Amino acid sequence: RIVNAEGQREKMATRKGTIVLLQDVLKAAIDRVHEIIADRDWDAEKKERIARSVGIGAVIFNDLSRTRTKDIDFNLQQMLDFDPETKAFKGETGPYLQYTHARLSSALRKYGKPVAGDVNFALLATDDDKGVARQVGRFPQIVFDAATRYEPSIVSRFLIDLSGEVNRFWKHQRILSDDAAMTAARILLVASARHVLKFGLTLLGIEAPEEM
Repeated sequence: RIVNAEGQREKMATRKGTIVLLQDVLKAAIDRVHEIIADRDWDAEKKERIARSVGIGAVIFNDLSRTRTKDIDFNLQQMLDFDPETKAFKGETGPYLQYTHARLSSALRKYGKPVAGDVNFALLATDDDKGVARQVGRFPQIVFDAATRYEPSIVSRFLIDLSGEVNRFWKHQRILSDDAAMTAARILLVASARHVLKFGLTLLGIEAPEEM
């Protein structure tokens, strides 16, 4: 289904002239991302690459986030839910997942060192730490369930849950600090969440940008 200018849902039908070509939906999404990132200090090539990645990712996620038996709504504003004040994508959308991946990538770049696997896991003791770790640990079962049930929305829903935990963790906990042991533990958590998020997006056919 499509959502018209008045916010009303209409079924796609040739006799009503409400058929929308996929190429038109993709172009509209890419053009909208271009508008959103117009003020970013990036060259034209990078803007085009990010706009295509985010715009196409938004459309793919809009499709695969719903179970196979439900109708699909093409609502561009909802697919590209953006907060101009925080300069962040939000909502249960593909760009929100990509934005979360870019955030994690930024933390790893700022850390600037190899990620150690031998850390003190007991330091990850807050509810925010545990929330991220718990979601990361669920991923193998999520992939198995999605494959056996032929239902990609299981992966989509999981990635939204993971991103929610990651952004709560990001808001309340300090990742890089003077405490080397705590920093190493949280950087490993960040790297693990980023790996799972990127792999999950890849399974859905969505790119995972390093910056947004």
